[in-house]
Amino acid sequence: PDYAEAYNNLGMALKEVGFNEQADIRFLKAVEKKPRFAEAYYNLSTSMDFCISPAQITEMKAALEQPGYSRQEKILMSFALFNALDQSELQSEAIEYLLEANRLCRGGFRYSIEDDEVFFSVMKNSFKNQKHENFVFPINSERFLKYPIFVVGLPRSGTSLVEQILASHSEVFGAGELVNLYELIEDDIELVRSGNELDFSRQRMSDLRSGYISGLNRLGADSRFVVDKMPANFLYIGHILKALPEAKVVHCFKNPVASCFSMFKQYFPDNGYPYAYQLEELARYFKFYRDLMQFWEAQFPGQIYQLNYEELVEDQRAITSDLLEYCDLGWEE
Repeated sequence: PDYAEAYNNLGMALKEVGFNEQADIRFLKAVEKKPRFAEAYYNLSTSMDFCISPAQITEMKAALEQPGYSRQEKILMSFALFNALDQSELQSEAIEYLLEANRLCRGGFRYSIEDDEVFFSVMKNSFKNQKHENFVFPINSERFLKYPIFVVGLPRSGTSLVEQILASHSEVFGAGELVNLYELIEDDIELVRSGNELDFSRQRMSDLRSGYISGLNRLGADSRFVVDKMPANFLYIGHILKALPEAKVVHCFKNPVASCFSMFKQYFPDNGYPYAYQLEELARYFKFYRDLMQFWEAQFPGQIYQLNYEELVEDQRAITSDLLEYCDLGWEE
């Protein structure tokens, strides 16, 4: 009953299934049992329903000064203080903690934006240098039971919201961020990382197709369509539309400044997006991403649905109707 980590973990589980108020009660209990518990404070700071008090903010600041506080605890508490102060409309002070949180994150691993620049360039050149016939695959003989909808884009660009909207349809199963595609082309990615070109031959695409479909058919038993919401699949649209020409690709995007800032203020566990912790690197990566998306659009005209996040939240019904039409799904009230 005094184990703070269990209360914190229970709070995270409750939050995952939508019981936000009950989750906040557990996070508060965790802090009560273990004062200056960085992860519990961070979880509280991300709550939609709970406002951290001035007294708690003072306690959080004091925690950062205590000896023995680990780098990870400092990262979480700094992000938590940014969220708390931003919510209290103390933006200038909040930004200082956000900068410190990102500085600590960025200092914890090695990353080269130049390596990513090479990666984007080789990916485009590999595709341009291939002989480009449009492959036709025999659907019936492969028992193509599920039709994939890939929702792609940068993190924090509305991909989760779009998946949630699509998964509300009776014919659609939302599978979340699948690693199936990445695992099938992992060797290709290593080739690109080392500066080598890729194989987009019919045989290679046929193998990729069979591997992906077999994984997809194990998901969402009663649904014809499955949403694969791995944002980073924007890198592999060439693979997707060559191997799975029936697939739907929905590209979610935001205003560039809003997109970059929403990543910069987000804590990503395990350094999942290493370009997101330093503003210049983030801006450069955004340019690489935008250039690649323009390239894919030119290679596959009319096959990628461009979904503007700001337009979606302004007129959700109209954009949803358009999106469903693109996905060959009927309107459901």
